Amino acid sequence: MRLALSYRVWLPIASIVVLLCVGEAICRIFGLAGEVGADFRFYVRHVDGDVEETYNREDARLMWSPNPGYDDGVIRINSRGFRGAEVQDPKPPGGVRIALLGDSTTFGIDVAEASTFARLVGERWPSPAESVNAGVTGYTATQVLHRYRESVRPLRPDWVVCSMGVNDPLARFWLSDAEILEDNVPSAIKDFQNSVLLRLHFYRVIRRGVLAAFGRSAEPGPPVPRVSEERFVADLRALTQEVEADGARLILVAPPVNPTAARGWPRYPAVRRYRDLLEQVARESGALYVFEPELSELGKDPTLFLDVVHPSPAGHSILAD
Repeated sequence: MRLALSYRVWLPIASIVVLLCVGEAICRIFGLAGEVGADFRFYVRHVDGDVEETYNREDARLMWSPNPGYDDGVIRINSRGFRGAEVQDPKPPGGVRIALLGDSTTFGIDVAEASTFARLVGERWPSPAESVNAGVTGYTATQVLHRYRESVRPLRPDWVVCSMGVNDPLARFWLSDAEILEDNVPSAIKDFQNSVLLRLHFYRVIRRGVLAAFGRSAEPGPPVPRVSEERFVADLRALTQEVEADGARLILVAPPVNPTAARGWPRYPAVRRYRDLLEQVARESGALYVFEPELSELGKDPTLFLDVVHPSPAGHSILAD
């Protein structure tokens, strides 16, 4: 009886394991999963083009995040998932640690690591300081708040610098960032996705097939902003409260916009509204607020930008100052 019972338990489990192994082998041999490191479309299809960057990976907790250990000679991601050199652990005694959160401006897209304002802030700080670039291309206030909780808080920074508001009003998907992140899903399940499922080619192939079969027909309505104005304010307030509770000081930086290239840009009015909300929360919370006119509608120097919203090395230098 005991033998029969154990047989009924382990045989189905063994069969499933064998099926997974065979399926995984077939997918790897024939390359059916494509480029695993850049396959994000199940969760964030059409959310933001920055998701496609090869230095990012899919992340069940954050939608996507920089891939630890990535180094193509231009962009270097350390073992903690931050751009730049390794973070000293523990923090050097007597030194200042500055963590910089935000989107592609903070990350420094198309700018050498040494020229990013995240790096320059640490070098120009009036006392010995270590800066940690926790910016991620395409991030919104909702993702920044989660990244602070997941990755930055354990570093116990003395200062937190945050700039966002360009990606938040973008509406290309029928789910908001908060809905995609699904806070009601247990952390253990998200950890299992990150550590096991997202590494399996077989899982990605099956998932892609499910999306192809049911994804388009499942769209219930028109696109919504990635982060609504109400949620943007709520996430910012939560960030300011948590940073203060953790014993750090917060600096909120208005997202820079190229005044010349922004003329006729359809998203510009929305970005200005979100920037006003950023200033509002800063005033309410007592956080320091940085608005740099040379990098916004008062700016006249086109060399400060690479495009509409991404500063050039010269622009990064002004931000750092």
